[in-house]
Amino acid sequence: MSQKRLLVVEDDDNCRDRMCNLFRHLDFEVTAAATVSEGLSALDPPPDCVMLDLSLPDGCGETILTKIQSDRLGSRVVICTGNDDEERLERVRALGAAAILMKPLSLSDLVTASRVSAHLRAS
Repeated sequence: MSQKRLLVVEDDDNCRDRMCNLFRHLDFEVTAAATVSEGLSALDPPPDCVMLDLSLPDGCGETILTKIQSDRLGSRVVICTGNDDEERLERVRALGAAAILMKPLSLSDLVTASRVSAHLRAS
C-alpha cells in the first residue's frame, strides 16, 4: 500500500509541529505550510487530506478549501481553527470541510485527527 499524503497548513509553529509529528508517527507523508501561498503550492500533487487553519498571515484558509473543491482535487479537508464565528464555520462546512476541530487543540483533538488518518488508510 502506498503512503498517504497529508498537508498541514498552520501558521502556529508549535501546533503545526505537533500535527506533523503525529501523522509522521502514523507513517504518513507529511507536508507543512504556514501560509495560504505555501498551502496552494503544496496542492500539486493533491494530498489525501489537508489539516487547514482558517486564519493565516497572508489570507484565509477558505481560499485553499475553495481551490480544492473547485478543482475537484478530492482531498479531505479538516479545519483547525480558533475562530468560533458560527456563520464562518457554516460557510466552510458548506464548502465541503469534512470536520472542524476547535483550537487550542487538545489530546482528544489529536486523537480525532488520528481517526481521520485511520479513515484515509482504509480508503
